[in-house]
Amino acid sequence: MSTPLPSSTIGSGAIYSPSGSSCSPQQPRAAPVAHFASLPNDGIGNDILAKRSQPAIPTSGRLLAANSNYIAYAVKKGLVRVIDRHTAAKTLLRGHGDQTRIVDAAFFGTEGTAQRKEGISALWNQLCNNNATSASGGGGNAPQHAPPAAASDVLATVGGMKDSACVLIWKIKSGADGNELEAEKLFELRYPHATRIVWHPFNPNRFLLLTRTYGEEEWGNSQRSVASIVETSRLKTTLKDGHALCECGDDKVLNGAAQFLVSANENTGANDVSWSHVKDARHVITGHDDGKVRLWDLTKNDGSAVSCLHELDVTSGMEESQDKRVTRVLFLSQYESADSNDSMTPPFIVGTDSNQTITLWSGFPSNGDAPQRLRVFRLGDVDPASLVSVEMCPSPYRPPVPSSSPSVPSSFLLLAERKKGCVHALHIETEWKEGTSSVAVKGFDFVSTLN
Repeated sequence: MSTPLPSSTIGSGAIYSPSGSSCSPQQPRAAPVAHFASLPNDGIGNDILAKRSQPAIPTSGRLLAANSNYIAYAVKKGLVRVIDRHTAAKTLLRGHGDQTRIVDAAFFGTEGTAQRKEGISALWNQLCNNNATSASGGGGNAPQHAPPAAASDVLATVGGMKDSACVLIWKIKSGADGNELEAEKLFELRYPHATRIVWHPFNPNRFLLLTRTYGEEEWGNSQRSVASIVETSRLKTTLKDGHALCECGDDKVLNGAAQFLVSANENTGANDVSWSHVKDARHVITGHDDGKVRLWDLTKNDGSAVSCLHELDVTSGMEESQDKRVTRVLFLSQYESADSNDSMTPPFIVGTDSNQTITLWSGFPSNGDAPQRLRVFRLGDVDPASLVSVEMCPSPYRPPVPSSSPSVPSSFLLLAERKKGCVHALHIETEWKEGTSSVAVKGFDFVSTLN
């Protein structure tokens, strides 16, 4: 069973308290693939540093990464387990320091679900094509962009602050006997301030690194870097044990990479980053401690710094909160804004109050105006200190295709509460954009809790 949400939820938002519901929703069928207890992903990534009297740094990094072929998850002592979803073959990746807690893992090619050629995404493309054909009287066609075929076997892992390896990129492959997987280490980046990695939508040689440092006073009155756009071909590397190694030492700035620079104010640290998959992947948003989202244009890049196009205070006009930090940002690259045709970015999601408040925004207009706050959703009865994990997934249904009136594709936001061990599936309401094959986002229309 699902809980419907009001059609308009600006301001304080629709507050959902699952403990107050007397109905238990139907639960999905699931089979465990592993049993392990991971340590909390507090963004520090090192047990020794965690004992210092420093505030925890929130992070949206993943302890588990999955695609159509593999599941990878962090275990103790800096190890990463990888399992083949089809054969159950597995391997254990060794390369990070044994005092490290993995803070992020990501397969290349899994961020842009609307660009895939298989599964739900193939259905999405087919539905869009059918609607274009219906809208144009038979001649329409939706644009499609296919990622490289080898996308599913490249995995990046981030060891957190002060890890000896920091960032590792692996190639996963089947073993000679077929019973075990093998892994080849492709690239090692020893940059001690990396906390999160986001792949370029279609170029495996480019990725974004989110960075944090503890001694923020070290930046003085100058600007500070909160992220870097990395092209592996532009970094100075040496050959080590058969793989490329880039050694950065304790430098706060990654040489050879373009920086995302902000004021050295104590509240400008970045907690999350998202890459838009439209318009040649030129736009990136970052979420910061000062309650702001910043939009960046990668084409306005002099080789050392990326230009910031817009600063948006996403907490302005909302209920007073003790925690203004933006802890999640996510472009909805497969959608468009319902009431605008001149947006230069897709709509986006922002998480505040430790991701207990989720806000849907329209895309950034091309005329420089601020985007519009469309919907606000809040989780009630949640420990204020508990960071809620937020991920996106396509709707798990298969409507009949073809059809004279194709069903509109949609998605869920999954909000996971670690302490309660439950997941809230927040449905994104969508509609066909009139006269096009594009899908417009309207808001949130219902939520279900999975225990």
